[in-house]
Amino acid sequence: MQQMDPRTLDELGMLNPTLAELGTNYADSQVTLRQFREWITEVGYPGYDFRVSESRTGAFYLQAAYMEPDTVSGEQGQQLTRRWLLSPHMLKGELVSTAFLCILTSMEHRVREWFLYKNRPIFHPHYDVDKLAEICEAREVRPPVTEPK
Repeated sequence: MQQMDPRTLDELGMLNPTLAELGTNYADSQVTLRQFREWITEVGYPGYDFRVSESRTGAFYLQAAYMEPDTVSGEQGQQLTRRWLLSPHMLKGELVSTAFLCILTSMEHRVREWFLYKNRPIFHPHYDVDKLAEICEAREVRPPVTEPK
């Protein structure tokens, strides 16, 4: 695979600036809740609403919400993704990448909830991990292949 000339990306403004180029001390550079919320307005995915919040301890989190029936009750309602911890030293591109990962993880989570085998969600993401560990010995084993004579 041919490498792209990194100068082309730089000329397009697609490379993250180095800390020296930022002209600031990394430890002193902090993103505010307002900046995170401003940045996240530029991110979108159909059916998802992104939110950035601040905890009581001052930590920033990204979370997305979407509407879907509950897999247990069947009632339509707002579902929430896991919360993603955001560093106050993030660059905008890192927030965008985190939002992308949020959607990918949410999609996998939803597939695991709705995928059925024998009418049961065998890959459901909310099973008790200790119970899952107990069944680990019940592995499916392929019989040895015998060569025809």
